[in-house]
Amino acid sequence: MKYLTTAPVQAEWHVRTGYFAIHPVAYEEPLVKDEWHRYLQLKVTVDQLHGTKSPPATQGALITVFPESRQRIVKAMERLYEGVDAQDTLNKAVEATSRALQGEN
Repeated sequence: MKYLTTAPVQAEWHVRTGYFAIHPVAYEEPLVKDEWHRYLQLKVTVDQLHGTKSPPATQGALITVFPESRQRIVKAMERLYEGVDAQDTLNKAVEATSRALQGEN
C-alpha cells in the first residue's frame, strides 16, 4: 500500500487513468505537469475538484463541533499518506475533538 500511495505512482495513476491522485504532491510531479500541458482536461478536472465548495446539503450533521471534528479526522487521514503513525494521529484528533466538546458544554 505504501508504494501505491507514493507521489510518483499516484502521478502515473492520474495521467494514465484520468482519476484523481490521492496524494496531493503527485500533481507536482514532472510527468503530471507534462501531461497537463498536453491534455488540459486533466488539469481542469483537478482545478474544479480543488475549487469545489461544500454546500450544507453535503456536509453531514452540523451540530456543535461535528464539522470541526470531521475536518480534524479528514486532515488526520490525509497525514497517513505522509507516513505518520496512524494511532498517534488518530489520538491527537480525538483529543482535539474532546477539548472542543468540553468547551461546548
